[in-house]
Amino acid sequence: MAGYVAQRTNFLVQRMAGSTSGYYFGGNLYAEDDEAIADRASFANESGNTIYAAVPTMIRNASDLKVTIRNAETGEVYKTVDYGTATGAYYSASSAAWSATGTQVNLSWRGTAADNKTLLPEGTPIEVVTRAVPEYYWDRETETVIGGEENLPESAFWTTRFVLDNTAPQANDIVLHSSAATGKRSLSVTVQDNRYVAAVLLLSRNGKQILARQAVNQTEPGTETTLEFPLDGIYTNDLLVAVYDYACNVTAYQTSFGGNVEQPAANATLRAAVPGTDDTTLFLELDTEDKSSIKALNENNPLPASVLSVTRGPEGKLLLASNELDDAKNLVSTLYSVDETDYTATKIGSQSKAAYTSMTYLPHLNGGTLLAGYGYNLLRVDTATGTMTSLGSFASVIGRGVYIVGMTYVGPEETDEYGTCDDFAMLCSDGSVYLFSMAYYTNAYGRKTYGLYSRSLLGNVPDVMANYAAGSALYYADNRLYISVLTTSASKLSYVDLTADIFWPISIGQISAAPVALYSAMQNAAADDAAALAPWAERQTGMQALEPAAAETLTAQPLPALQ
Repeated sequence: MAGYVAQRTNFLVQRMAGSTSGYYFGGNLYAEDDEAIADRASFANESGNTIYAAVPTMIRNASDLKVTIRNAETGEVYKTVDYGTATGAYYSASSAAWSATGTQVNLSWRGTAADNKTLLPEGTPIEVVTRAVPEYYWDRETETVIGGEENLPESAFWTTRFVLDNTAPQANDIVLHSSAATGKRSLSVTVQDNRYVAAVLLLSRNGKQILARQAVNQTEPGTETTLEFPLDGIYTNDLLVAVYDYACNVTAYQTSFGGNVEQPAANATLRAAVPGTDDTTLFLELDTEDKSSIKALNENNPLPASVLSVTRGPEGKLLLASNELDDAKNLVSTLYSVDETDYTATKIGSQSKAAYTSMTYLPHLNGGTLLAGYGYNLLRVDTATGTMTSLGSFASVIGRGVYIVGMTYVGPEETDEYGTCDDFAMLCSDGSVYLFSMAYYTNAYGRKTYGLYSRSLLGNVPDVMANYAAGSALYYADNRLYISVLTTSASKLSYVDLTADIFWPISIGQISAAPVALYSAMQNAAADDAAALAPWAERQTGMQALEPAAAETLTAQPLPALQ
């Protein structure tokens, strides 16, 4: 069994309890180790996890493929799966690629004895032996190995060894360090396991965002190790510390050291549209460092439509989507163009059949494209006629039952294959913030269509109201994401510095109980020229066509108005 025909060869697949996703078995799932040590491999058979499959890579056809799970010391067999004949890897000239680089043998083994019920005890040494018999070693009439199993060469076998381990690692000490002279803070975490600790992760208090991670890199079992975590850019003393071992056992500790951590000021001037009384819209301006400076730009001339979302369109024109109800009491929108000299509005087309809960204009996408979110669907709106067409569903990208509640243009991205793509950020109803790059390209069938060139999960914003399909907003300017989140009490404003080491929403405060649709932000000091894409964003590239849009209506929601 050889390893030059595919990126991954000869591996076991494990599945976590309650999940259908597969993970490569035997490495560190939480951080990157300095070196691979075979003795670290372990499996927790009391967790509900399974050794789901063995995937051998063969350089020639096998007349008989078999996988045996047994005790590595006594040889007692716990499970055997006879797969039968299997195809070896071969190079396809027509596709210019290797094919049949892995044969999946399903095992679904939970760490049980031969009765498939009794869980084996802690510390049991296990070996999974995959045996592939070449054709010239196989007697087809008797269906046995010619000369016996001992006649097979070593290359006919692939063995993976590990130990059953259900003991979770622990933190022996967690200490916050703070320098009175420099203001620098750090957290030291001392950890230990019965075998090997794999990694320590610092998470937000709600556990939704990884703030920092380190591999522990222990070379001897049972040893104690202390890790040091700088807390630069983490503006809280309330954290979740998770300690993992290689069997995926984990112990989590909530830390609360008290005290306030000073956060950097936004020091910016923001503009936003908010719903007023009697189905109107007011446009506000405020200095983030002086909430008393808030003023209505059209106090004497409220726009006669209640705002649902706003964005800058072609040539910087301010576009507004209204919050309306159709005859069936479903949420819908009409598109308006707003003159910022007197804040009068001009209707573009007629009432849409969809609600534009968020909008952003991508200037390079097919000559300029206005995107609108509607539930988990993405729409395209003609800025001249107001005509709406569907681009597709984002449900498989952001999750079923998750809504698009905010979007903002970030900038262009040059690609060799697809030309200029447009990057935009998206805020979802579960608090997730993504960065996408969209292209208008020719697909495999020769048709022009829209697709995602890249995608990144940037981080998570707390307090987003998941039961609202609208009411929150996102705006990008000068390497910052300005965020307005509608909560049960008010719209909370924050910003994220995309040049910082981690994704951290820094609070600005709240200005209204009503939704705040941001459309302008200007720093009161010179902005940093650093690249917009955060260095910590794990980016996936490769064109992905959007799924067909799902039929959907949004029922009326009682979004509060500015009082």
